[in-house]
Amino acid sequence: LKLEPDFAEAHNNLAYTLSEHMDKPAEALPLAVRAVELSPMNRGMLDTLGTVYISAGQPENAFEPLERALALATTDAGRVSAMVLLARAQLETGNLPGASDTASDARRLIDRIDEPDEDTQRELDSVLEDIQQRR
Repeated sequence: LKLEPDFAEAHNNLAYTLSEHMDKPAEALPLAVRAVELSPMNRGMLDTLGTVYISAGQPENAFEPLERALALATTDAGRVSAMVLLARAQLETGNLPGASDTASDARRLIDRIDEPDEDTQRELDSVLEDIQQRR
């Protein structure tokens, strides 16, 4: 980042690593925000920003980037990724019916994918389990 401070992918990747692998979402948040500022139409960077907001305990802020990521998705895999994160944000903000509907839609979509991403599959399973536990 010192050599290329406007390299969006570096901001994004570091934000994801800090948030999801080092449990430092507060440090990750400005990096994720900057990545989206630099590349506002990048679905993956919007996904990361939504993920970091959720991990930082700010799921209400995840809706806008995740809805944009969903709108930009051109594949079922991209749509499922955004939907799973959106369902998590809905669940974390107390919208159980919305989370249930979004997760169910994601389940139907992921079942159509030949080789779904294992991390996305695990997160969807986790969201569905959390929904069941809160009912």
